[in-house]
Amino acid sequence: MRVEVRIGAVQEVEADAVVVNLFEGVTTPGGATAAVDRALEGRISRVLAAGDFRGRLGETLVLYTDGRIPAPRVILVGLGPEASFNAEAHPFQ
Repeated sequence: MRVEVRIGAVQEVEADAVVVNLFEGVTTPGGATAAVDRALEGRISRVLAAGDFRGRLGETLVLYTDGRIPAPRVILVGLGPEASFNAEAHPFQ
């Protein structure tokens, strides 16, 4: 597996998958996650509205993009509560 960090529009990256994140309790994505959500015509927002993703630390969900962005998959990763997020928190504790 090769992991790359790039500066630019995440929804334009050509990769096997792109990773975006959400804090627990967020109901409207922001930043890069919002940009990917717009490119996916609201798929992330619909998952949140349905309660299928809550943003708990370590929670993940794979969404298929069906050609809406170059990457065929988006991996949504939960960061847990924003108030307790720090450099020591990571999803695989």
